[in-house]
Amino acid sequence: MSGGVAHLRFVAAEDPRPRLTPEVLERIATAVAEVTAAGDDGPAVLLLSGSRRAFALGADLGRLLDRDRTVDDAYLRRGHEVLEAIRSCPVPVIAMVDGLALGGGFELALAADIRWASRRAVFGLPEAPQGLVPAWGALPALFRDFPGALIWEIALGRRIGAGEARQLGLVGRIATERDATAWALAGAEELAAAGRATLAAIKSIRRAPAAVAASTEQAAFHELAWRLDAYGMRAGGHAAIGGA
Repeated sequence: MSGGVAHLRFVAAEDPRPRLTPEVLERIATAVAEVTAAGDDGPAVLLLSGSRRAFALGADLGRLLDRDRTVDDAYLRRGHEVLEAIRSCPVPVIAMVDGLALGGGFELALAADIRWASRRAVFGLPEAPQGLVPAWGALPALFRDFPGALIWEIALGRRIGAGEARQLGLVGRIATERDATAWALAGAEELAAAGRATLAAIKSIRRAPAAVAASTEQAAFHELAWRLDAYGMRAGGHAAIGGA
């Protein structure tokens, strides 16, 4: 951990075709579990990155479908579980997409709370042209969170670059340095400075159903205010929030 950030490069940096094999899924699951279990003194942000050539090129179809096209249900189910663990991680998860994010790699990025990209980034779902659909939650996430006609085109196989992804709201920042991973780590450390408790509270509000989001926000405010008192951080008074 560095600067409040747990960084997982889940494949070898030089891997030219990184795929989400069962071994890679377990590596991601272990990292998320460790961050989740760390408690108040643990990382405030989890940063995920792939190789220098691609974020991830998707599921291992050789494992997912055998020669008679029987689905490997255990692999399919484990992918769902790992991506749901990312969504449920108590702190924000950032996906730094450098290069290709295709199929399951795109789905992995969508499971993160924040997506940053290099100018080399390409996002796509190649399943439909092969007579398949994504299997790890991409389509519900895209149609729910990013409505628009272009999403249909993406669902049918169109690839988009970092610029279009940012226009759609899929990507928040585009790397301004050649070493996108180092750039992302510095940015993640800036976010982590807010502290695990604050970032976890914001994520809990983001994930709360609309009917209870306001009460979740109020409960988080009271909890954080109590923490400030408990650690003596309000001694002597502070200027009004938003004031000088």
